[in-house]
Amino acid sequence: ETVVAHLRQPAEEGLGPEELLKEAVRAANREVWRAAQAREACSGMGSTIVLAHWRGSSLWIVNVGDSRAYLWRDRALRQLSYDQTVANDLRTNLGLTAEQIRQYPQHNALTMAVGSGPDVLIRAHREELAPGDLILLCSDGLWGPAGDDALAAILGAGGPLPALVARLVDGANQAGGP
Repeated sequence: ETVVAHLRQPAEEGLGPEELLKEAVRAANREVWRAAQAREACSGMGSTIVLAHWRGSSLWIVNVGDSRAYLWRDRALRQLSYDQTVANDLRTNLGLTAEQIRQYPQHNALTMAVGSGPDVLIRAHREELAPGDLILLCSDGLWGPAGDDALAAILGAGGPLPALVARLVDGANQAGGP
């Protein structure tokens, strides 16, 4: 709600799409952090988020946590966002293999979430779009159970967007998704 309200306000003069998205996430972070501090039952709560802004042929993506943005282009699926997880940090910073990472306890734990602290590290990406591109924004409730191969197979089958979305959700549910 905070993100939507923030994005509906007139933008500050000279604020570009990436900064506009980041400001919306910062506003949400402040709101969740305040709620977590004010109510004991909410202590430690947080959320992941992914947002996109499309203008002309340019797409800006921001994310916190492991909610993802994917690009489907030329029958190939490519992740545009950066997972803020222990596993991804071990892979990126130490060059560990998937097998080595599985040895770490809580390797899938988030390293950043909206509301987990007074400040939030927001990852950003800009992409130039081409005709026929599809952008998929989703949480780990979709990509986790389904996996990238299943997402690509479903997107590759084509069809109207509502049907693709329904098949993506069905695929994640059939793979054990919550």
